[in-house]
Amino acid sequence: MKKHTFKRVMAALLAVTLIIGAIPIGAFAEGESCDTGLCPAIPPEPQENFSSEYEEAIAAVQGYWKEEDFIVEDDTLLGFSPQGEEKFETTDAVVIPKNIASRVAANAFADKEIKYLEIMQGVVEIEEGAFANEALKGFRIPLTLLTVEDAAFPERFMPIAKEQAEININFIDR
Repeated sequence: MKKHTFKRVMAALLAVTLIIGAIPIGAFAEGESCDTGLCPAIPPEPQENFSSEYEEAIAAVQGYWKEEDFIVEDDTLLGFSPQGEEKFETTDAVVIPKNIASRVAANAFADKEIKYLEIMQGVVEIEEGAFANEALKGFRIPLTLLTVEDAAFPERFMPIAKEQAEININFIDR
C-alpha cells in the first residue's frame, strides 16, 4: 500500500511542478498563462492594458510573417530578408515562425525597432544583442528556449528572459 501512495504523491508533485515550472514568477499580467507553449514577458511594471495592446498587435500579424521573410544560415536566424525588410516597414510587430531556426544570431535584430515580438517553438538559443533595442515593449518566448546570452534583450527584460530559459532547462532535466 505504501508503494502506491508514494507513486500517487510523486505523480501529484510532478504535476504541480510541471504547472508551476512553466510560469515565470511575476512575468505575467493578470489572467495570462503559458498554455500555448509561449510564455509572455512583460515589463516589470506593466502598463495598464498592456496585455490587450500586445495581443492585438500580434494578432494583427498572425500568418503575415513567413519563413522567406528571414535569412537563415546553418540553422541560425540572421535577420530579415529583403522581403522581410519591406514587411517590417508596415508593422512594429514580428512573429518568428515555428522551427525556422534553433538559434537567433548576435545582433540579428538589434537595429530594428520591434515593439512586439513572438518567437515560436524551435528557437533554443538567443545570442547577445539579438533583440537589444529599447523600442521593445513586450515579447513571448517559446518553451524550447534554453539559452539567453547577456544583453539579448533590453536590460529591463533580461531577468525575465533568463528566468524563463532556466525554467525551461529545469523542466527538461526532470
